[in-house]
Amino acid sequence: MCQQNALTRIVADGQFLPPKTAEEVIRFLEKELGAYRIAEEDLEPVYLQVSSMNILRGRNLLKEDLEMIVLGIPKNSFNMIYYEPLLHYGAFGADTVLTILIEKKTNYIETESPRLFSEVFLYQGISPYNIENKTLDYNLYCDKIEWYKKYYRR
Repeated sequence: MCQQNALTRIVADGQFLPPKTAEEVIRFLEKELGAYRIAEEDLEPVYLQVSSMNILRGRNLLKEDLEMIVLGIPKNSFNMIYYEPLLHYGAFGADTVLTILIEKKTNYIETESPRLFSEVFLYQGISPYNIENKTLDYNLYCDKIEWYKKYYRR
């Protein structure tokens, strides 16, 4: 079994976490997973175009309003839990770097790894308003907790 990293230990309890800003999430990923920023010019233009469309869908924003940060997740013993399924099924080559995109204004996240997505989504937290009013965000958060417990917590 892979070692647990700090992110996995935090979300494994299945508890509601207080909301965090995109900057807080980015700093945490940089500190705990060794994530590093990838310059926009080092990314495929189609990646940014598709991500932009995904973020803008259903939101009252313009493309120029977006503040996207893309982080690379280094391949090491603590982060292999995010890489292993992608390597196993041939979605990644041995030298492919796992990325996570975070849009700072909306807290939108996108990554190739379902587990990393789940853990960052849960780590982002949920507001007391959403919990008290049982909003759609609350329901999505609860669903993600249950899904995480079913597939990842052992």
